[in-house]
Amino acid sequence: MLSPDLIRIVSAINVGDKPRARTLLQSLLKTSPSAEAWYQASRVAEKPEHELICLQRALGYDPLHREARQRLNQLQPPAPPVEVAVAPAVKQAASSEQPAAPKTEKAKPIIPADVPLKKAGRRRRKRGTSFYLTIVGMILLSLSSTYFVMLVLGSPLPGRLRSLLGIASPVTEIDGVPLEQVPDAVFRIPPSRSSEVTQVEPLADILEPGIVHEYTFDARAGEEVAIGIQFFSPTAQRVSRNIAVLDPEGKDAASQCTRDRIIQGDNGAVITCFINRTGSWQVRLLGRVGESGGAYVVSVGRLMGDRSGF
Repeated sequence: MLSPDLIRIVSAINVGDKPRARTLLQSLLKTSPSAEAWYQASRVAEKPEHELICLQRALGYDPLHREARQRLNQLQPPAPPVEVAVAPAVKQAASSEQPAAPKTEKAKPIIPADVPLKKAGRRRRKRGTSFYLTIVGMILLSLSSTYFVMLVLGSPLPGRLRSLLGIASPVTEIDGVPLEQVPDAVFRIPPSRSSEVTQVEPLADILEPGIVHEYTFDARAGEEVAIGIQFFSPTAQRVSRNIAVLDPEGKDAASQCTRDRIIQGDNGAVITCFINRTGSWQVRLLGRVGESGGAYVVSVGRLMGDRSGF
């Protein structure tokens, strides 16, 4: 049964008075957030990426919320099935009149060329479901901030705040080469700003094209940390190549890290890094048109090592 506040919000939406519904929702989401409140917020969101954020938040409160789940499935259709490479001997046996003995070796998925492979000699541990739920939980928790409430409801205030803070001019080319054609641009563009991210408090922001955001965290040698990054823009589809991790010496730490994805699609990443140097590590995000941009959340959590904290 809907609360009196939600009844007033639904009534305003049904008669087309979305501005009043947004005003009521801004107050309700700050004081009594719920799955139904976030679902109603998705109905008055001005942009698809804002609607997606609201639906994700609603399912964070209630994964079984039917309307939110149905709408999210419409916005994020399932990906086509992964093709598998079948050994020639298996194909020949299938076409033969006499069935061949079953092979003990399973067919392996075809790996796209742009997916980085694991380094030889390093054993990669399997992550359990709880590991990813923890990362997703940290991301959803950060979406309850007042900034995101105003953002997804179409308030102009976040844009004004960002203008007052002074957003750096976007980079469109490097040494005369268009930004889209520079593979290592995330390393070559100076960050417009740098913020510290801790295990306790995930950070949320908006990334513009041609801009680099930098996040720092302290870690000790011997620790293993997980860096969670998730974009909520429907145009974010090649995020992986626009994320870089740097060690305390400012060098590319790709050899110390492995990557997975939080949800379906290349719109986020869980980067697990083995810390080989004590100091301040960096995570950089580059905005590219049609690849990485819009609202996102970044979080850092320690998986193993000493317990003295970051």
